Amino acid sequence: EQDTMIAAIGPFWDANETWLVLAVGLLLVAFPLAHGVILTALYIPVFVLLVGLILRGVAFDFRAKVPAGRKHRWNRIFFLGSITASLAQGYMLGVYVLGLDVGPGGMAFGVLVAFCLAAAYAAMGAAWVIYKAEGELQKKAVRWLRTALV
Repeated sequence: EQDTMIAAIGPFWDANETWLVLAVGLLLVAFPLAHGVILTALYIPVFVLLVGLILRGVAFDFRAKVPAGRKHRWNRIFFLGSITASLAQGYMLGVYVLGLDVGPGGMAFGVLVAFCLAAAYAAMGAAWVIYKAEGELQKKAVRWLRTALV
């Protein structure tokens, strides 16, 4: 099952993270003042996002190179990196929408958006697996989608 999911996302893997790096680079070139203000206000969440992306990338590549008995460890690391990255993105989005408000209200809204974005990513991922898979894995993905939507 997990090998099927990894095989389904393999061709899209590199492009998925490249846009994030490109967006930050374009922000620096096009709007250096905005780049300084935004990244200064969101320094810690950006760092957490990068750690999550690194964990995901390492787990994705190493998972393919280890024996079957050790793949479970890399699956957990991939999950940890994915949830960390999505929560960090959601938090940054919530704080950004409120004008980089890092007070208690802004942080609470950031946390709410973080959980909602992580659930939205899980729903999109489950929908992708429903589209690409068949049989029991597809049925599991339907349950994952329903859970994410709740």
